[in-house]
Amino acid sequence: MRSKWKEFSNILRKEEGGSLDRIMWRIKFLLNGFDIHNKRVLDVGCGRGTLAICLAFLGSIHVVGIDPEGAGSSTGVKHMMPERIKRLGLKNCEFLPVTLGEHPFPDGSFDLILSYNSINHLHEVTSDLRQDATAYKVYHKIFRELFRITAPGGMVIISDCSRINLFSGLKKYGISHPIPGMRMIEWEKHQIPSVWKQLLREAGFSLVSQNWYVPAPFRHIRWLIDNPIFSFCTFSHFTLRAQRLSGHN
Repeated sequence: MRSKWKEFSNILRKEEGGSLDRIMWRIKFLLNGFDIHNKRVLDVGCGRGTLAICLAFLGSIHVVGIDPEGAGSSTGVKHMMPERIKRLGLKNCEFLPVTLGEHPFPDGSFDLILSYNSINHLHEVTSDLRQDATAYKVYHKIFRELFRITAPGGMVIISDCSRINLFSGLKKYGISHPIPGMRMIEWEKHQIPSVWKQLLREAGFSLVSQNWYVPAPFRHIRWLIDNPIFSFCTFSHFTLRAQRLSGHN
């Protein structure tokens, strides 16, 4: 297993310019103590499969990554994740080039469903869902599907950017985000966390927790960064965790 981790680390460095240490911090931050050992996992909008493959390495009994390579998805994912799975010899991980709802997953198929930077791409709109009843109904149906395929006791974790950010409002004055990687974000295509919270509740989930993004280099001062004010001035990136309680329909 150590050799596979080393090979995966090399893949991340060469193909993504990233580090395994930062990916592992991201997973630890996302899971927030959720035990994935022997769990069935669905990664919605898995992209290159980076998180899905890590979860497979970390003890998940089976991980499914789905991504249609549509609007907002990483290019080449239809080939990249399967090639990585084959190269690493993973037997508990697979890729399906489909959207959520296209594949007939049985009820309660997954103990963990992860949507990392993909929830807003499941139905692309530039409107605020609080004022767009038609789009809201589409998302209500999507969240009901998430609830259906989540096993009782299972968890859904959603991470995305909020549409509200200091620099989204400063764009019209020609002021760009100081972090180069954030300048490409189309803030108007995202939603504020409370919209997703409401949809989760309406679908039947019970909210567990919310956190604001903490970059790996600042993990030791998480207490200072994990708050809405700091996030509004920087990343506006949040993580929501919700559970399907046993017996809830």
